[in-house]
Amino acid sequence: MKKQMSMINEIQPGMRNWRANIIVTEKSLPKMATNGKVYQKLMFRDSEGTRIQAVIFGNDIDTLGETLKIYHTYCIRNATVQEIPTRHKIIESPNQWILSERTPIEEATVDDLSVRNLKYNFMPLGDIANYYQTADSIDVIGVRLKINQYNGLTLATKGSSSFIFNPAIPEANTLHNWCMANAAAIKKIPFKKGKQPAVALSNPPTKDTIIKINQLPTIVSSNEFHSLQVSCYVVDFQQRFWFLACSECNKITDADGGQDFWCNHCKKKVAPRPRCKFDVQLQDSTGLIIATAFAEIAEKLFKVTAEELYANTINGELALHCREKLSDSRDYVIDVRASKYDAQQSSLCRFFVNAVYDVATLMPSDDLSLEKTTKKNPRETGHNEASSDPEPIISDSSKLVAEEASNTNKLNSKKKKKKE
Repeated sequence: MKKQMSMINEIQPGMRNWRANIIVTEKSLPKMATNGKVYQKLMFRDSEGTRIQAVIFGNDIDTLGETLKIYHTYCIRNATVQEIPTRHKIIESPNQWILSERTPIEEATVDDLSVRNLKYNFMPLGDIANYYQTADSIDVIGVRLKINQYNGLTLATKGSSSFIFNPAIPEANTLHNWCMANAAAIKKIPFKKGKQPAVALSNPPTKDTIIKINQLPTIVSSNEFHSLQVSCYVVDFQQRFWFLACSECNKITDADGGQDFWCNHCKKKVAPRPRCKFDVQLQDSTGLIIATAFAEIAEKLFKVTAEELYANTINGELALHCREKLSDSRDYVIDVRASKYDAQQSSLCRFFVNAVYDVATLMPSDDLSLEKTTKKNPRETGHNEASSDPEPIISDSSKLVAEEASNTNKLNSKKKKKKE
């Protein structure tokens, strides 16, 4: 007697003699766990839309490598069903399937289980910026007009991400027909190269989303994003304020300035150009942190350009008028990214400037006034002035970065004296 097909939500740990029709919707690259064990994750979906995680271990990955193909439909029987540990769970289902070379897997044709029947979370390109601070996965459908480097919003893929060309779904057919009808207009669209403006890609923070520096985390397991209203200035002038990069793809290079070089990424000879990268100090009434700013965002912070900093760096030292620009305290609302930073056998936070907003453009100053501990750069006014504000708290990560900068400066000074 032929066994009846089961739906994913009917299959529980300990069950035997079951079979289910599924479609493979995600398939990650093999990875190595901390215990040295190699594993590969997959995601299945049945005709009811229910999803289940699956995993293959060790040598079974090669054995089943050509068996389970993305967006192919299979009948799977009697896989081991286990409760999935919370730390490994990426969907709501409490279970996962363990597949091995002993698991019966046959490719099948199921009328109501195909790419056409899958449910997609298509996102308009104009709305993608709203998702850049989240871990949500989205689907994008579009027409490839031209591949081009863009210094702003990008789409990042995961190991389990997949690309389908000319999918047999209504949305793709509609888009294809629109492109054919507007082919002449599309060909006239200009594709501009070069520097893009440093614009914020997300919606500006609101008063309710802005936090104080002393509320920032000191330890994170993954990237976190937070909004601050701060004074911003540079205190370390021994650091390098720029790096040379390919003028086409912006990848860093060790090429000499002023001479064309062969870019290993673009596969052609290009000119190098300077790009900004330096540490800045962010301060509010509760404390201060050191954060790293890159490229156009760094330029916007102090109204300078990478070319200006590059041209005014002589023997590794920045010209006085550039130092004055960078040491002048400026007020901004800033999105920072807190990232894990391993140092001295401990995990701390390292901060990066992710977006910059002018305070005046967000809301009236009465509603969003900067609580400053100093009138200007605290190095100029000193910390001994009477103030009702609490004593600033410096995060452990900022102390560590400051100590490392101080040690580097001392070492450079010693080397300089020896040369003299």
